[in-house]
Amino acid sequence: MKLNELFETTIFIPQGNLNIPRRNMPQVAEEHQKEYFEYLKDHGAEVKLTKVLAKQLKPTQKEINVKAVEDLVKSGSSKLKKPIIVSADGFVIDGHHRWLATLNKNEEGKVNVAISKAPVRRLLVLTRDFDKSLFRDKHNQEYRDINTSLEH
Repeated sequence: MKLNELFETTIFIPQGNLNIPRRNMPQVAEEHQKEYFEYLKDHGAEVKLTKVLAKQLKPTQKEINVKAVEDLVKSGSSKLKKPIIVSADGFVIDGHHRWLATLNKNEEGKVNVAISKAPVRRLLVLTRDFDKSLFRDKHNQEYRDINTSLEH
């Protein structure tokens, strides 16, 4: 599967996403993941580290930086090893670019995931409320003033 098969338009909107702008999607830096996992556990949404087929996951955000995905595909980067944060119902919370890079490298490829007990809406709220979550726009610029509503 190629990148152009994954997107509906030239503005790179993944098919079947929850239509959440990238700037409203929380990201957790690798150095904060252990603390984040403890935070989730304290809030009844603990995670299990495992591997799943990339094609089993679903996107939440509507914008993808295709250049970032292409760079990951070309580099075979060690960044692909960082676990993708996934909800109990299979939605990607953090790691869309790593997920798409794996999917484009090998449609039957597996990704490292941290699957939470929480469904997507609950996990989004918890992750947004985690004090070390980062927010970036579709150009990868850090963004502070987010819309915390799940309505778009």
